[in-house]
Amino acid sequence: MRLINEVVYLEQPRDYPQKDTKRYVFRLVKSLYGLKQTAKSWYDSLNGALHGLDFTRSEADHGVFVWKAKDSLIALTVHIDNCMVMGYPIPAIQKFKININKRYKMTDLGSCNWLLGIRLNQNVIEKTISLSQITYIKAIISRFNFDDLKPSSIPIDPAQPLTHAQCPTTLTDQARMKNMPY
Repeated sequence: MRLINEVVYLEQPRDYPQKDTKRYVFRLVKSLYGLKQTAKSWYDSLNGALHGLDFTRSEADHGVFVWKAKDSLIALTVHIDNCMVMGYPIPAIQKFKININKRYKMTDLGSCNWLLGIRLNQNVIEKTISLSQITYIKAIISRFNFDDLKPSSIPIDPAQPLTHAQCPTTLTDQARMKNMPY
């Protein structure tokens, strides 16, 4: 992957074998993992490759690319270096994977079950896709120390009357309640 529109120089590594006593500065030819410019370089490279395969970038979300033909549709979502491809028919998707693998070494992980912390459940028989963030919900519950609470079908006990007298009155109580997440 080449850097685009930018010249980057690096200091010579300490353990680099030296033929003479001079220290050199190196000009970077390819993008390296971890540099600030790498993400943009990767995106620009992928964008060019997908444009060459007749994909159109979505104006609403520049991480979504679409390819349409008479009886085919392929959508590709990109988040950093993770991609998910979906569409129909299956042979069109397989052809796309072959074409993109000619340019980039990619790993096909099969059907997507997790994406960015969201669980995806596909029911082929009912033709539905459901999304679940149960892992995120459990993390939030744990973060606020609500692990031992019992579930309730309603958010508050209807027999518990709330009155204005229960509001914090002292500055100490008000300051303590100000930091409460609810």
